[in-house]
Amino acid sequence: LPQVFGLQLVEIDTKHHVYILVSTLPRAEGDNLRQDEQTAKLGLLAVILSFIFMKGNSAKDGAVWEFLRRLRVHPGERHEVFGDVRKLVMEEFVRQKYLDISPIPLTDPVEFKFQWGPRAAKETSRREMLRFVATIQGKEPSFWTSQFKEAEEPP
Repeated sequence: LPQVFGLQLVEIDTKHHVYILVSTLPRAEGDNLRQDEQTAKLGLLAVILSFIFMKGNSAKDGAVWEFLRRLRVHPGERHEVFGDVRKLVMEEFVRQKYLDISPIPLTDPVEFKFQWGPRAAKETSRREMLRFVATIQGKEPSFWTSQFKEAEEPP
């Protein structure tokens, strides 16, 4: 697979033996310029993963929804590109193992917390997400001291 197709088979869940294919090919300049529904969804996922990382690797669902609202992506409304945003995030991204969601004990009504799923950890890195945030904010990654330190640690 790596030599012929540039793909590597990676196990992301050892208990249930779940595998994904990860590209080993370097990204070419301009790869991210192509616009389609899948690219847009991956862009939304990158925004959510970076938000979770910047919040200390865990974020309450209410904080995620509020952050998305500020970006004019409303979880309760149908989005022209993403469709049902809440379903996309809570079901599709979770099913694809990009996000883990778990209930926060002793909350009424029940609140949930988001964390990176095993697939996200295999397909991207905290360093890449910090660079993404730094580019958007127009700052150097070292501006965020604790996140920079964590991003520089080996996986």
